[in-house]
Amino acid sequence: DVYEQLVPYTRGTDKGEMVSFRYAMCNYRTGDYLYAGYLFKKFYDTYPSGKYAEEALYLSAYCYYLDSPRWSLDQEQTNNAINQFQLFLSRFPDSDKGDSINTLVDELYAKLQEKEFKGAKLYYDMEYYKAADIALNNALKKYPDSPYNEETLYLIAKSNYKYAQGSIRKKQNERYKKALSSCLMYKANYPEGQYLADVEKLLEIAQKNIEKTSK
Repeated sequence: DVYEQLVPYTRGTDKGEMVSFRYAMCNYRTGDYLYAGYLFKKFYDTYPSGKYAEEALYLSAYCYYLDSPRWSLDQEQTNNAINQFQLFLSRFPDSDKGDSINTLVDELYAKLQEKEFKGAKLYYDMEYYKAADIALNNALKKYPDSPYNEETLYLIAKSNYKYAQGSIRKKQNERYKKALSSCLMYKANYPEGQYLADVEKLLEIAQKNIEKTSK
């Protein structure tokens, strides 16, 4: 690459800024987003008040966005993209890219929310109900506005119910009470939710078992 060869020779000269930016752009256009993102960030750190500073900082974030993998893979680049976009908005709050960045950040957060939920749900699917309860509650705390929260609360109720159901008798009363609380939590948050009928059945059974195991 011609620009790669020119970078060390033009560093510190009037042409250094332009050459460094074009070198980053070459990597961006050839699809090497990870390296291009690194070069754009390095460029911005070197020329924070330069002619290409705003575009370079935006493109550093956008490269991470383009390199963000599907939800099931490691999300380091997704988090890097979010951090870089937030840095851009803090440095250039009046940029006309603000609305489009917010859309991209929402998309990235949706991927993180999906990974968190599906990772937690996996414990339920594998019938590790105690672990499922912990993981699903952690998902709620981490992403309180997640679109998966209704299903998360439903699975917490089912996890606690199934955990109580499979427990030895002396542990059942306490665990059915926790299942009952989880059902009530779902009803409080989603009084007309799509899983309401099933939750009410679990609630009824939990109440009967609490009475039965209290004797």
